[in-house]
Amino acid sequence: MTLLTSRRHNRASGARASAAADETLIRVRGRYLPSVVHAEAGKPVLLVFLREETAVCSEQVLFPAFGRSVMLPPGERVRVYLPACAPGTYEFSCAMGVLRGALTVS
Repeated sequence: MTLLTSRRHNRASGARASAAADETLIRVRGRYLPSVVHAEAGKPVLLVFLREETAVCSEQVLFPAFGRSVMLPPGERVRVYLPACAPGTYEFSCAMGVLRGALTVS
């Protein structure tokens, strides 16, 4: 499986991406809000991270199951595309392991 990130969020590209993948906004503010994201097996997923803080801990999100990491600049929407996944739970966290979240696919 591969993980792709796109350029900054804009309305036009957001509309196209939504048609192809389920989209969930995850706010980063001392934790991931929501911390658990649900998705349907066999469908691609689009996670949009919005970092609303400047703590060093939250500057990067890791997806160990996918072998990827994504930088999260403060105040910017960062899109993380995940391919259609098999049912299961896929964890994500900050580089320090303090902030934790999960993608639950069923």
